[in-house]
Amino acid sequence: MIEANARLIRVRMAELDMNRQELAEQAGITQVTLRRILEGGDCKLTTLTSIALVLGINPDEMLIRNGKVGEGERVAA
Repeated sequence: MIEANARLIRVRMAELDMNRQELAEQAGITQVTLRRILEGGDCKLTTLTSIALVLGINPDEMLIRNGKVGEGERVAA
């Protein structure tokens, strides 16, 4: 299991004017799974990839590794 960058997901959803239900449906996941991810929970790589494809994001940018986000997104400490 991996952790996704929930902040990046929320930002991209806002840019696309997409709500949680729409994202969950298009990504083929439940709203419960999406809520868990957005609250900082772990997810499968396949789930993260599905969300990334819907949002038009490189999946690597959405990964959080050792408390650090992926290559495309930096968060100030």
